[in-house]
Amino acid sequence: MLIENWQLPSPRDWGLHGFRAWGLTEDVLLVEAVQNEAGYHKGCQEAVPAAGNSIQVDGVFRQRCLGCFLSLKQSTLEHTPDWANSVEWAPAYVSMGIRFDPKLQPIEQLWKELKNVMKNVLKKGLEKGFADAASRANEPSSTPAQIFELPVCYDKGLDWSRIEDFSGLSKNEFIQRHSRGEYWVAAMGFLPGFAFLDGLDPALSLPRLDAPRTRIPAGTVGIGGGQTGWYALSSPGGWNSLGETPLVLLDHQAGVGNENPSPVQVGDRVRFRSINEQEFDALKNELDVGDLAQEPEHGLDQGFDQGLDQDSVENSVPLSSDDAGPVTGELARDSIQDFVSFEVLEPGLWTSLQDRGRSVGMAYGLPRSGVADLLAYEAALEAVGGQVSGQVSGQVSSQKSSQKSRVVLECTLKGPVLRCLSEATIVLTGADFQVRCERTIVTSGKSETTLRDKVTSDTQSWIIPLHTLVKVKAGDILRWGYSQEGCRGYMAVRAGDYAGQRYWGSISGLAGQGAFMEGQIIRWKHSGQVKVQGVEMVHNLETLQKAHKRQGTRKTVERFAGTPRFRCRKGPEWDWISEEFQEYVMGSEYEVGSDSNRMGIRLSRRVVDEARERDWRAFLTELPSMWSSVVRPGIIQLPPSGQPIVLGPDGQTIGGYPRIAYVPQDQQWRLAQLRPGDRVRLGWV
Repeated sequence: MLIENWQLPSPRDWGLHGFRAWGLTEDVLLVEAVQNEAGYHKGCQEAVPAAGNSIQVDGVFRQRCLGCFLSLKQSTLEHTPDWANSVEWAPAYVSMGIRFDPKLQPIEQLWKELKNVMKNVLKKGLEKGFADAASRANEPSSTPAQIFELPVCYDKGLDWSRIEDFSGLSKNEFIQRHSRGEYWVAAMGFLPGFAFLDGLDPALSLPRLDAPRTRIPAGTVGIGGGQTGWYALSSPGGWNSLGETPLVLLDHQAGVGNENPSPVQVGDRVRFRSINEQEFDALKNELDVGDLAQEPEHGLDQGFDQGLDQDSVENSVPLSSDDAGPVTGELARDSIQDFVSFEVLEPGLWTSLQDRGRSVGMAYGLPRSGVADLLAYEAALEAVGGQVSGQVSGQVSSQKSSQKSRVVLECTLKGPVLRCLSEATIVLTGADFQVRCERTIVTSGKSETTLRDKVTSDTQSWIIPLHTLVKVKAGDILRWGYSQEGCRGYMAVRAGDYAGQRYWGSISGLAGQGAFMEGQIIRWKHSGQVKVQGVEMVHNLETLQKAHKRQGTRKTVERFAGTPRFRCRKGPEWDWISEEFQEYVMGSEYEVGSDSNRMGIRLSRRVVDEARERDWRAFLTELPSMWSSVVRPGIIQLPPSGQPIVLGPDGQTIGGYPRIAYVPQDQQWRLAQLRPGDRVRLGWV
């Protein structure tokens, strides 16, 4: 949603023509610098889009733009200190994303206030020296921007043969040029802690890999196009690998509200120092950097006490019998007396723990994450939440109590198998996975299964219906099947705070991490007495069985049937698409790709006119590249393939593909329930 094209009365001598303010999402204001003709590269024949966010801007323009945005941030915080806790700033090259709370301030009012501050910034010429502007972005304002030196072992680079072929330089000459440069952090994002560094010697520019690697080690320093930078996490990537650093580049224990989880922030200067493999090993040992610190998949989102001995788990779980003897040991004391606990017997296709996600972290590349289907999540919390004794409904007395019952289990397409390690009250929402509970009891010294699969037994299998509170006992097995409709299902537990780690304010993993593992233990603290208003029915398996016999099995509402049409808002780069093809993009029917996940939904156009499709692909080759800029869940990007990608809750925070549209938050629950092969259409709000 365009808010204003603000043209300066007198353009700056370095090429700034004005700014464009855009409502990117409900809670993110995008401000982009607009370049005038004097700022174009000499001899450029291609028109630069109105926003000025084309790749065709020079280094001086990018530096001055970044200086403007850093000064805008600092000046705003000096005059409005309350914004420090309610507004987050994410500058990137020639634009800046500003996350705010729309409940506190409408986006139009936010832009009006920022515009007044920017007038003062430009009047005083605070952007004229990038170093001066960068220094104002740090606290206190008199402290200069830091110069961060990163040791790099270039011998650990993976692409030197390719690099030498493309650059025409020897390895030693390339290393000397790369390590003697001074760079500035122009953006943070794509992945958590990923630093984009501007100022690369043009002779060192390298095209990205033809086929991105499926895994690049954490700490890899690389070059992609005209930028250099590093991977703070192990992840897929398409940049040329120059080497590795032994330093940890993303602090998993840092709190975003108080600390920068990255050693740098936008505006800082960076230098590289070449080291050999012996120095690399010595530094790594000195800093005690092991796989646990470098690789988040080994440390992120694992269950509380996941290393607990497996035999003790199995031997400590009581059968669901009133005659069962007392349980002893650490697990029994924790899981029964202090915790509501479950053991993961089978993890399912992609099962994880989720909450509402992060409200901060965009500036450091931390995804919002959280549940994909917010409607199902809220329905689950409403069912199990109740009212804590001594509190008024809807109010919380502390941050700790506000986290009560906020963590749920989210599963995708094929659910897990869980063993209950304690009594629990649960509810299921979202897609229907036909979850059944199996209970083993002891009678006359002989075990008998009372709930069995009706395919293999005459005894009926009891399915736990959606939106029904059910009390399960220690030893019960919760066996999730495949989703009948939709993609994601949820289980909430009537309990207190989740007894596990949080990462920058959220239980959610980073960069697609956090899936359950076999043997993992997940725990919630007991919540104490819960008060509810009115009459509440909590089923156990016996009453559920009787209810089924009286009423029969009820069919769930088919929430996910048909071909949905998502009502979108126009994105900042929508006008890059010519009118000739705009209807082709929005009028086509798309199919959800099998490679879709929580990071993004890939849409494949169902081609009915081959000639039209060829013309469309030819048009795509003429689109200019753009400097990376802020993106959020629900943004629809247009990659060179022409097949749109709708970003999900784990999607990156900045991206370099045109943002052609945005799916508003009130429709994103439906995105979460799309399955591979589903068909969708796009339209406008």
